[in-house]
Amino acid sequence: MIPDPDLVPTHLRESLDLYAERGIPPGGCLLAVLSGDLFDAFARADPITTAAMPAIASYIVNRLPRDSYGGPEIVAEWIARHRARGREQIGAASALLAADIFAAWAEAEGILQLPPELVARARRLGIKTPEEE
Repeated sequence: MIPDPDLVPTHLRESLDLYAERGIPPGGCLLAVLSGDLFDAFARADPITTAAMPAIASYIVNRLPRDSYGGPEIVAEWIARHRARGREQIGAASALLAADIFAAWAEAEGILQLPPELVARARRLGIKTPEEE
């Protein structure tokens, strides 16, 4: 009989979902399960987690991406990939914010033509100048 993945306690399910969606490492017990180290997982588990271990394994196999679990290297890569993606998203959001601030400043200053050095700097940072919009 396959354990019901919906029997995973809410706090553990939320940790696994954050790991799957954002690469946020769960606690030591779940990290050990994801890494395939069941001896360490059981050593770290509290009684509730111990009782839920079959459901946790079923949840991981049935709900998490296959390339997110199975060994310590796989788990480390999953976390690193999500961290890199997060940095890219933060960088893109920062560039958009900087572009908005830059455009508002230029408009407030009544600057229609920006000095070439500012245009070159903005382009290196991936920011569109008011002239390019």
